[in-house]
Amino acid sequence: MDFFDFIPIVPPGGLGDSREHSAGHQFASGVGSLLLPATNFFVVLFAGFAHDDQIALLVMPGLSAALLYVLARRLDVGLGWAIVLAMFCAGFCFLANGCALFLVGLAGFFQAF
Repeated sequence: MDFFDFIPIVPPGGLGDSREHSAGHQFASGVGSLLLPATNFFVVLFAGFAHDDQIALLVMPGLSAALLYVLARRLDVGLGWAIVLAMFCAGFCFLANGCALFLVGLAGFFQAF
């Protein structure tokens, strides 16, 4: 028995086995784990979104997760997997934006000297 057996939204089969998923699922997974976090990182780092922490840490990961959810559903990914992919995308974007904020703060600190 697994912990995810108690949550009916998460589909059975585990998160790590990608051989049995469709090409649309793999594409949505790649977009959510690579493209959107990298885009968020560079936007926060270079476009000036680092001046407002709430936009960088709350709004942008939320919008990225919503965008990935819509993309996953358009690619015929199941509801449970679309929600799981969107949650992981939000987490990855949050981490990427946090790293970008750290780098902006570090650059500002050393620029003061």
